[in-house]
Amino acid sequence: AGMAADGDGFEPVSADAWRKNVPDDLQEIMARARGRVVERVRHALTHLPEGKPLPRGESRWRSAGYRKLKTYGKNEDTTRAFCTWEHNADGFKDVPEAVSVLRLPCSVEHVREICCRWERRPSWDANCERASRGQEFNPLCGLFENVFKSRLMFSKRCTRGITAWDELKNGGWLLWSTSIPHEHSLSCALEHRTIAMTLNVGGYYIEPGEGDNVGTCKVVVLLHVGLGGSLSKMNRLAYILSLGKNFTKAIFLWARWVKQEWTPATPTT
Repeated sequence: AGMAADGDGFEPVSADAWRKNVPDDLQEIMARARGRVVERVRHALTHLPEGKPLPRGESRWRSAGYRKLKTYGKNEDTTRAFCTWEHNADGFKDVPEAVSVLRLPCSVEHVREICCRWERRPSWDANCERASRGQEFNPLCGLFENVFKSRLMFSKRCTRGITAWDELKNGGWLLWSTSIPHEHSLSCALEHRTIAMTLNVGGYYIEPGEGDNVGTCKVVVLLHVGLGGSLSKMNRLAYILSLGKNFTKAIFLWARWVKQEWTPATPTT
């Protein structure tokens, strides 16, 4: 019955495909994280505009607890990101959830394939020093490590986590990720002077376009982190203020890369 409630876009083709060979405790962590990502993506799809919102749409997303983060690009390349504190999970009050809704002129499979190029993250995220994959439990689920550069008041930070894909019945895909506990046997010691940063949840929801949008896909990118370390209120605020610029610019550059790599199938005559 729980699965049926998923309905509208989030029901997986195979509910347990990602679980193969995944340790039980990590399955539990991931099942919770999936529920969280689905809830947040559904909320974003309900209240946020694609790309550039019309001015009259503002009350809809403001009343749903969103604030504008930043806008990058022009015309159809506009990338706009939003943030919200209102619906953060209990205890994650410090950093807002950042989210962007995009319409990309390419296929779902193409976007998924680009998302799978995990190690390329530093090419579009200026804060990321290194992104690497760890143990793979099966083709849909594995461990990862992302290391973020130190800057001014911030030490180098590292996120260690687990990520999984679900193929969806609507023809789309859901990628979701979350940190694994620092004391977990699969989490090794951090580099010297590196602080563990918690990825509460993050992910990509990719949905095929219908009607006038056939041949395109809608993508929701979502990120919610806990900074770790003992930051002063001032430094925490500085991070939050920089989040808008860094997240939005990264998503803008990521979307541009997705479009540059896309080769539409040539129609056969």
